[in-house]
Amino acid sequence: MKLLKIIIVLLIILASAGLSFCGQWQTVDPDQTIYAIRSAIWNAIPYQRDQADIRFIRTPSPIQAPQGELEIKPVLSQSFNPSGRNIIAVEYSVDGHEYKTVNYDIEIAAKAKVFAAAGNLPAGHVISSDDLAVEMVPSNRINGTTITDPKMLVGLRLRHAVSKGTLFSASALDSPQAVKKGDVVTIIAENGPIQIKTFGVVLQAGGLGNVIKVRNVDSGREILARILDPSTVVIDM
Repeated sequence: MKLLKIIIVLLIILASAGLSFCGQWQTVDPDQTIYAIRSAIWNAIPYQRDQADIRFIRTPSPIQAPQGELEIKPVLSQSFNPSGRNIIAVEYSVDGHEYKTVNYDIEIAAKAKVFAAAGNLPAGHVISSDDLAVEMVPSNRINGTTITDPKMLVGLRLRHAVSKGTLFSASALDSPQAVKKGDVVTIIAENGPIQIKTFGVVLQAGGLGNVIKVRNVDSGREILARILDPSTVVIDM
């Protein structure tokens, strides 16, 4: 008799809360939670949808809730970080009554515009605008050598082959080839007001500013000289 009274009291409490106690439950699909959290974050951060990634540190699991009209409400804290890691509290309510709150660990990574190879490019290839594909990547993938300005790419030569989708970095690029092996150039040697000129034969290819080996035609000696232009090299003394 005492047990029956307890059951009746529990039924009354549940009924007054607006929840049915009939053994029927609904499963909250993880995609519903993910969609609600993403929507709340996109409304709060200053990025377009292609300018940031939202990553769940742990994928939400299905949640069991009583039958009824379900509401999923993510709550962003005052310390919410629009570019970093956050704990997002999600309130689950049924028929207007809060059922439970679950915390989710998420990370927001801002993206930046970079340039990648539009196709497979061989070593020595001189880059044109057609070789560039724009990509938006998380900022943490960008280092000090990653090139984000197309003006710094077009006209440069690849030091080594790159595959499609590879981000261009300064270490993979060289100045356009100004001279090639066998070219005849003018060698200039300067020491104060004194300037000496002679002819030389290029022994290795290079771009403007590169230091290469050149053979002095008069003496037959091999020297190191800096490429000034396609017809001139300078001995830095």
